[in-house]
Order: sequence, then C-alpha cells, then structure tokens
Amino acid sequence: MTVGLSTARAAALCRGMYGNVSPKRGNRLYYKGKGGLKPGRHTKHGRYVLDPKRKKELVVPELEGFTLKPYVSRELPRPTKFKMRKPQFGQSV
Repeated sequence: MTVGLSTARAAALCRGMYGNVSPKRGNRLYYKGKGGLKPGRHTKHGRYVLDPKRKKELVVPELEGFTLKPYVSRELPRPTKFKMRKPQFGQSV
C-alpha cells in the first residue's frame, strides 16, 4: 500500500464519520446560512459581476384610496396608574 492511498482512506473515513457539516459541529464562527440566492457570480479574475436577472424586485401595491387605518391609534388614552395590592389568603383575585 502506498502512503497516498492510506491517507485517502483515512480522509474518507473521517468524512463518513462526521457526515454533513452543521453549525452544531462547526466552531463558533461557522455560519451555514439559509440557502439564499446570490445576486451575481465570481469571475476568474477575482471580480464579482452582478446579474440583473437575479436582482430582487419588490412589488408594492398602490395605496391611494386605501381606507383602513393603523391597528394602534395615537389617540388612545394613557393608562391610569393603579395601586397594586397583595391578595389575601382565601380571596379571589
């Protein structure tokens, strides 16, 4: 057996032993991500080219004539302060 072959077998055994790399198995700086799409690609010259087809597009509806109001109004009365008291044994709260 050659040295290279035994090293390759050892590496294969280690890969099989650990399985997929996850943030639980990595160090504290390992971040796997959520599988988001990249907006471009790397070139062989070390630059990054943005692809206009991959650019995110936000679709915002027209809000003219929109009759609904915000859920929380600024005109709500302020809550009044009240004195907290300790419930007595045998009384309902």
